[in-house]
Amino acid sequence: MSGSFVFEKEDKGGGQMVFCDFDFTATWYDAITGKLYCVSGLNGDIYEWDDLTQPPTSVEWKSKVIKTKDMINLGAARVIADYGTAAPAMTAVWEDVLLAWEDAAYSWSGTTNVTFKLWVGKQLIFTQVLSDDLMFRLPTGYRSDTFEFSVTGDVRIRAVHLAETPYGLKEA
Repeated sequence: MSGSFVFEKEDKGGGQMVFCDFDFTATWYDAITGKLYCVSGLNGDIYEWDDLTQPPTSVEWKSKVIKTKDMINLGAARVIADYGTAAPAMTAVWEDVLLAWEDAAYSWSGTTNVTFKLWVGKQLIFTQVLSDDLMFRLPTGYRSDTFEFSVTGDVRIRAVHLAETPYGLKEA
């Protein structure tokens, strides 16, 4: 596997590991501006972390094992994300921009989809490609107390909601 991992600290203690396909060899945090910079590539290119004017990279996040008190069937889900905003206009490809970086404003190609996966009892049972924040149905015919899910995409993912019924999502 090539890429990097980022540890996201949580204020309440602990944190989580996020794996990304972006290789970088060094980082520097500017405490005055609050910006993080990273070095990547054979030429030592410098990028600003989380800069929406640069091409997006794909990220995959997988939850911890979720253990419920009772055996249930998760029946509905929703993934809140910045669909449709992977890049300003989606017309140029990163490789086409190498020479004219300072001279023009470019937009970057990329998908604006998110892939959602659900594991029940350590077995992958469902995969769905999403392009909006709408609720979607999960498979029926099982009951379990052990779940995991993952989201993969090149857009900012803001929240994942799971419930036994679509009505349960209204309360989320």
